[in-house]
Amino acid sequence: MTSYTQLTQAERYQIEALHEAGRTENEIATQLKRSQSTINRELRRNGQKQRYDAVVAQQRCSRRHKTKPKRCKSWVEHAPRIVPLLEHKFSPERIAAHFKKMGAETVSHEWIYLHLREDARKGGMLWRYLPRGRRRRTPRRIPGENKRGQIVGRVSIDKRPPEASNKSRMGDWEIDTVVSAGKQTAVVTALERKSRLYLTAFVPDRRARTVSDALITLLAPYQQQQMVKTITADNGREFSEHIRIAQHLDCAFYFADPYASWQRGSNEHHNGLLRRFFPKGTDFACVPETALQTATTLINLWPRKNLNGLCPLDMIPVPS
Repeated sequence: MTSYTQLTQAERYQIEALHEAGRTENEIATQLKRSQSTINRELRRNGQKQRYDAVVAQQRCSRRHKTKPKRCKSWVEHAPRIVPLLEHKFSPERIAAHFKKMGAETVSHEWIYLHLREDARKGGMLWRYLPRGRRRRTPRRIPGENKRGQIVGRVSIDKRPPEASNKSRMGDWEIDTVVSAGKQTAVVTALERKSRLYLTAFVPDRRARTVSDALITLLAPYQQQQMVKTITADNGREFSEHIRIAQHLDCAFYFADPYASWQRGSNEHHNGLLRRFFPKGTDFACVPETALQTATTLINLWPRKNLNGLCPLDMIPVPS
């Protein structure tokens, strides 16, 4: 069943001509492919006794729309749908995209932010669910000498093919480590640049062999589907076995410039999302593997604005 749409100015001119010609309401409705009730209502509301003037009818309709009371969305009405998603780490943008995807009554992310600020002014704590609630920004570090040592065989990101840089294809990954308190254990993370698919794996230490083994295991199922073409890492010594990783996964390996984390911005952003589940100071050795993978799955289920409301798992299903 198609939804009702308002009569246009052109349709009102047709109604005027057909009405002057003595056509019945049913004949006019058939000519305009409208229901007879629509034509009857239009003649009653916007007509002038026995005569119908399209210009006057349009003016009356516009005047009514301007003075018609607008329905304001109620936070009390929508909070039962919004708050559980906030508790599941959905950002306001993702909540708005989720409602649109599900066909529910939509709300904008600005409207959600407005009510979260109002809640905060009243002493509420919903702002804590925001991705970076009241976080202070820190200036980027000026690139300089790499104090972490040189990596043998390092290939600069400047040589990465344009297909990987502009996200025009699948199979280009960014990798990093999220470190535990004490910097002993860590989580290896990998992000596919186009789909935003995010993968994680716990490592008991940050030695190059341990990290390379974890990455090979993590990406091997995608390499079998020819979905690993390039990998881009920072200059951490844990990636010094990059040649071994590239050989096992049959891909090219590149390094971002020192202290230029924005060159791997997508991976850094997703590591920040992971920190919402496991804040700084967390010892990943004490985090169950099921908890880590549950958090990773939730991140991959969040709808993304840059994916037109789809989530990463809609783009690349996890291999069984």
